[in-house]
Amino acid sequence: MKKLWLVLAVISGPLFAQNTSFVSKKMTAEFVGTIDPAQNSSQALGFLYPTGAPVPGGDGYKSFIAQQKQLQNYRNFPQVRSAAKTQTTPTPVKGFGTSLYRLTPAGTPYDYTGGIPNDNAMAISKDGILCAAVNSIFWALDLNSGELLMPGPIGIKSLQQMAGGTAFENYYDPKLIYDPTQDRFVLVFLKDNDAANSRIIVCFSSTNDPSDPWHVYRLNGNPLNNNRWTDFPAISLSETGLVVTANLIIPGVSWQVGFDGSVIWHLDKMAGFNGQDVGAAVYTQISHDGKFTRNLHAVRGHDNIADQLQFLSNRNFDLQNDTIFLITLNEGADTTIDTKALIANLPYGVPPNGKQGDTDTSDATKGLQTNDGRVLGAIQKDDWIQFVSTTTHGNNDNAWDARGRYGEVEIIGRISDQFNLRAEVEIGNNHQMGWAQTISADSIGMALRHRRNFEQTLRGQYLFGPNSYLTLDLRHSWNRIENEAMYHLNKDGSLAPSNAYVDPTLRINFFNIDLKYVLWFAPGRELNLLYRASLANSDDAANLGYIQNIQSLSGLPADNIFSLRLVYFLDYAQIKKSATLR
Repeated sequence: MKKLWLVLAVISGPLFAQNTSFVSKKMTAEFVGTIDPAQNSSQALGFLYPTGAPVPGGDGYKSFIAQQKQLQNYRNFPQVRSAAKTQTTPTPVKGFGTSLYRLTPAGTPYDYTGGIPNDNAMAISKDGILCAAVNSIFWALDLNSGELLMPGPIGIKSLQQMAGGTAFENYYDPKLIYDPTQDRFVLVFLKDNDAANSRIIVCFSSTNDPSDPWHVYRLNGNPLNNNRWTDFPAISLSETGLVVTANLIIPGVSWQVGFDGSVIWHLDKMAGFNGQDVGAAVYTQISHDGKFTRNLHAVRGHDNIADQLQFLSNRNFDLQNDTIFLITLNEGADTTIDTKALIANLPYGVPPNGKQGDTDTSDATKGLQTNDGRVLGAIQKDDWIQFVSTTTHGNNDNAWDARGRYGEVEIIGRISDQFNLRAEVEIGNNHQMGWAQTISADSIGMALRHRRNFEQTLRGQYLFGPNSYLTLDLRHSWNRIENEAMYHLNKDGSLAPSNAYVDPTLRINFFNIDLKYVLWFAPGRELNLLYRASLANSDDAANLGYIQNIQSLSGLPADNIFSLRLVYFLDYAQIKKSATLR
């Protein structure tokens, strides 16, 4: 009998177990090629800052979650009112000076983080080699020497480069896992969020050195060819294969009908590590008691190798529930998928947004946004499965605390039926505590920083006609980070004032321009022209005013990219018909 943990909740005893309905088929993964990270290692990235994933399940899902949080409002989980608020230490911080970034030899910063949500993943080998990814960025680090392993001046790669893709494609939501038996890495991520272009990209390392070539494959994000795209991936390893789970989403509809079931892929990992033809089994339309099972999350083994192909799911939208579904896939001559509904001794529910220092606690839609209550990770050892999920917590008033001020203004102008503009300005001013310097294991310095950021965006679109348009996307981000006080981190977690550490003042600028022309010259046939310019700098001139700051950027070098993309749809049935008539 399986036992699962939800925070401190013991789940035991199946309510029922029955064969679950599903559809399966065999196929071969599309081989993209063998990608060598050393090739084009000096080529600039096709973007200045990483991009995040699209809204999970679409915009309709986002509005529904907001409604659920209003209904929740701690109704089913009464709070214990206390005088002291729960605070995070250190205060959660976003941006340069606190996030991961690396300077080029010219002193230009490249931020490893960015985008919303902040999708991140990592895997560590038994030899201390770390592979990590955040949103659309991938890199590798030798933890023994501290050396970045990826070739090139900044030691990072984009998912676009790992996939052999183009600047017109969107790559996001990376997942990583290390195979201790084969001493290899696997990187999985998604491409695009429309039915025609949705793909799952699967990269197998050819050796235990991630700077060596990777064998890259693609899986169809619309496996049933019924106008779906793939979202929310999760991965695990079996003795012989790689397991990928995901959701299938119907584009352009509400959340109620947009979810079209979860999918399970099981790939031949040995063929992938060797760069051979990768056979795959795909399981779709997985239903229990006549309803699709939502958000299947693959269970990993404690050593990354799972003993069984098992998955977890729950009632992630409910305000309160205590059911956890354990799904087991038994492959063979008579493949079955069995579902057990297990009962937790503590209920879970849609989590409220995190409360910050300026949050209106009477409005459940305010504060730091959280997702629904789906399972986000699971590991198995012996007869136990432990998993993580975000849920309500009724023991205190605040889950988060952040200090500062933030403002946002957006102006939308419609100049004519063909021309529209959208301008947005964001201003932030806050004081934040974060790591500054490590001299030794017993000498760790923390800094209280004053961070001011000013970001402005201008977007425009001009329609030449029903089949062509021109878009402009201009963004400037100006960050000033100044040290206010230094502290020594004591062993008990407290801070003591200190002058033994150094924390530099930083001024950081990003500037991007995207100009794109699109022409639809026939159904399924499209021409895209893109010009992209990007510029970044980092120094200590935080005392400059806005005009002086802009003037100082005029002489800096910029990266310029010109791109041409042609999409041409070939109708096989029409070609065959024409050939027959001849």
